[in-house]
Parts: sequence; C-alpha cells; structure tokens
Amino acid sequence: MTNEIKAFYNIGRFLNNIMLVCCALALIICFFTTYDKSEVDTPTVEIKPYSVANLEDGSKEYFFDLSEFDSRYSGVMFFTAHQTVLAYNSGKQVYSFTKLGGFWGSTPGACYNFISVNEKMTNVAIIIKPMYDVIANKVPVFTLAHHIRCMMNWSAILLLDFAPVFL
Repeated sequence: MTNEIKAFYNIGRFLNNIMLVCCALALIICFFTTYDKSEVDTPTVEIKPYSVANLEDGSKEYFFDLSEFDSRYSGVMFFTAHQTVLAYNSGKQVYSFTKLGGFWGSTPGACYNFISVNEKMTNVAIIIKPMYDVIANKVPVFTLAHHIRCMMNWSAILLLDFAPVFL
C-alpha cells in the first residue's frame, strides 16, 4: 500500500512540475509578444518658436507651430523665474501664471510652467513678461512632452535641486 501511495504522490508531483513549466512558458511568450508602447515612452522634444515678437511693455511673445506633433504630446513645459506667463491658442487664453508673491514678494517667483495642449491646438502663442530688467533677455527652453513624462522630469529636477539641502 505504501508503494501505491508513493507512486501516486510521484505522478502528482510530476504533473505539478509540468503545469508549472507550462505556465512559465506561457508568461514568457505573452511578455515577448504583447509589448505595447505606452504614452510615457513618448520622448521629450525641445521645440523652438518660429517667431518671436518684442512687445511694448518689455515682454516677448513666442509663436509655436505644433501641427507636426500628435496626441502623444500633451503639454509644453518650460521654467521661468520672476516672469509672468500667458498662453493663447487661436486668440483664446489657455494658461496664465500672473499671481504675485503676495505679502512676501512682488514677483511670481520661480516656476515650472506646464501648458496643456491637444492635437487641435496647432498654433500656440506664449507671452513672457520679465519683472526685472536683469532677466529681460533670458530665453526659456521650451519642451514638448506627455504630461506624465513632464512630471517625471520635474520630480528628477526637484530632487536634484533640493538634494544638497538634505546632505
């Protein structure tokens, strides 16, 4: 009777091992055959304005043509320091950062700006007004990316900016 139990136990163990190997092979096959590129894989692209206008109040208006980019790109990102920002699409305001520092300051301070765009927004105008003459000629680096990629970039930049504070 013990030999029959051992034989039954060995057959069950063998079948379990075969099922385990089959499941592992199925997972490996699924992994290599169902790769889907996600929106986060969208590269960050530096964009240049096709035109820049100097306005009477000292601000600059940057004009961008976004018609060659598809829906994977969902925002324009750039950094400003002591500058107000307005963004327009077809004459309609789509973004504004004009809040002054309140009690502690008289400028908007430093900020990473993210302007949400979609595939229908082909021409975007961004007006940047410096609060001080020292930064009047500073041109921001404009990047176009997916909003999740922008958040990942911001997190990395903030981590690098504030890392010395904690060390």
